[in-house]
Amino acid sequence: MSWYTARELAELALPGLPSTKQKINDLAARENWAALDGCARQREGRGGGFEYSVAVLPEPARAELERRQASRALEALAVQNQGALTGERGGRPGRT
Repeated sequence: MSWYTARELAELALPGLPSTKQKINDLAARENWAALDGCARQREGRGGGFEYSVAVLPEPARAELERRQASRALEALAVQNQGALTGERGGRPGRT
């Protein structure tokens, strides 16, 4: 399961979500995301706050996240396949 801070969600500019950290925090408070079982956790490290599960996000935001993740996975696979076709092995240059 993926977890996101309010700042990260704002930076992702997902459909159905506000575009600023403060407005996402306002939405989280209004909808009480922190009280939803397994959907929020205390953020570790400096600053504190919460991290939210994708489960609390509106459907359009979840769908866009899934689309972006699938796109990145396909791009990585294409790069890997291209390397296999050209004989690159990811080792040091000049070695096969």
